[in-house]
Amino acid sequence: MKKTKDPRQMELHFNFYAEPEKYSLKNGDKYSLSDFDFELRKILKQVLADSGISRTKLAKEMSNLLGREITKNHIDGWTAMSAIERRLHTDALKAICEITEDYRLLHFVAESLGFKALSTDEAEFAEYGAKVFFKKMIDSDLRTAFKTADKTELINKLKKRALKDGGFKI
Repeated sequence: MKKTKDPRQMELHFNFYAEPEKYSLKNGDKYSLSDFDFELRKILKQVLADSGISRTKLAKEMSNLLGREITKNHIDGWTAMSAIERRLHTDALKAICEITEDYRLLHFVAESLGFKALSTDEAEFAEYGAKVFFKKMIDSDLRTAFKTADKTELINKLKKRALKDGGFKI
């Protein structure tokens, strides 16, 4: 008999473990963008479009945050596919993430290196999952050890040790 799906149940996909696409730095030089830099600029353009913050306002906020002048022309250069020589500094990347509250750039950089960036809450759940997995491994080892142990001999040795050391009486 085929089981029918209960519409109240939902499938959960968190995408914590999906293999990220790694973008290469190869083929990038002073005349052309690497795959990594090309994709970073595409994401930056999307982040800026989605934020609703004008590039002029973003530049002003970044200047205040970084303590150095950032202009709209800087931002235009970081997003322009033709401005190969204009590179985004890491502190500017961080400032963009903080101001826009959009962390796609950070996630892209982490994933291009084969890692996943998690929020504090996600990391807490990931740690919980790792502890559950570790507990299952220990439980499995305990079950195996218990099955193979000579229980009568083990009880006798434990009694002898407890009584010899002045411990509890059985």
